[in-house]
Amino acid sequence: MFANLEALYQQQQRFVADASHELRASITSIRCNLDLLAKAPDLPAEEAQAAEQSILLYEKHAQFLHTSSKLGTFRHCCKVEG
Repeated sequence: MFANLEALYQQQQRFVADASHELRASITSIRCNLDLLAKAPDLPAEEAQAAEQSILLYEKHAQFLHTSSKLGTFRHCCKVEG
């Protein structure tokens, strides 16, 4: 039973790590597009600011997932070894 729980935990950790990586990759792509868009002379400033705020929020979510994944792994190692 413990082996099954361990396998499920490892699967969940891989999923969270993969999801945070994919989210960060997508955010990087969007940020590049926004940087190009920001150079457009007819883009209203409030739209550029709104887009920037959205990206910052997504970046925080991605960082949270990444940190949670690492913290969960660290806590798990401490439990198993300690």
